[in-house]
Amino acid sequence: MATQFVPVEMPNIEQGKFLDECNEAFAELQRDFVSHIEEHGVSAAASLSMSIKINYDKAKMGYAIVTDINSKLPKKPSGVTTAFVAEDEKGERTLFTQFAGTGKGNPRQGRLQTTDGETVS
Repeated sequence: MATQFVPVEMPNIEQGKFLDECNEAFAELQRDFVSHIEEHGVSAAASLSMSIKINYDKAKMGYAIVTDINSKLPKKPSGVTTAFVAEDEKGERTLFTQFAGTGKGNPRQGRLQTTDGETVS
């Protein structure tokens, strides 16, 4: 029985595993990116890079098809605590915020609870 050889195409790279992994990586990137946007509510971008390199080794007189898949999700947005300028007890200008801390809102606005639901005293 003779061995059959065919030109290299995407479906026969790594016996089809590379295409399967690309599809899985793309589906995972979509799920993770949607979760990131829903959690943080910001504009962002994600990327998926799939590469195929062909290397030649003169000593072995052979070719190698090398594949790689890299996904990149956005980083968590930076936290923000707002503050205002006032004088401390020594008369020096410095930044002030609420005792329990603030978020992105007005630091002079009274707060009844922290973001975790704890009562502010």
